[in-house]
Amino acid sequence: TPDQAASQEAGEPRHDIAVPARFEALYAENWAALLARLELVGMARSVASNSVPERIDNDMLHLVLQEQQAMLYNPQCDERIGAALSVHFGRTIRVATRIGTPGTETPATRELRIQAARQRQAIAAIEADANVRALLDEFAGRLHRDSIRVLSVPSEGAMAHEEL
Repeated sequence: TPDQAASQEAGEPRHDIAVPARFEALYAENWAALLARLELVGMARSVASNSVPERIDNDMLHLVLQEQQAMLYNPQCDERIGAALSVHFGRTIRVATRIGTPGTETPATRELRIQAARQRQAIAAIEADANVRALLDEFAGRLHRDSIRVLSVPSEGAMAHEEL
């Protein structure tokens, strides 16, 4: 469908990427899907969202946290992420996080990229809208691009709200 094509163009996560059922099946590409299911909050969630799995050694998950997010990290985050993973997988999982450059996009970076793409799509939709153009022409108006906001995930054609 056109909505699915726009979602893929915007770089949204694919819905056919399954949450891993086994710890050994965890990898960078399904990390975001797994995070959405884990009961993580606060700093631990921020650390996990700004990290990607580097490797698995037995029951140890090695994460790489983006250098720009190093100030979020403290060792308790590893414990909390490990506890959430342990609940999900039904076995004890330990986590070790290192600060560095992830080899792939983090869930947080992906979300920012998707939000920016949606914002660009919303602006383009408003600028292309014949009714908006007619109002601007009729009243010698100007479109304030920074006032256009994406309301939610695009659905049913409702992409943005614009304050004239």
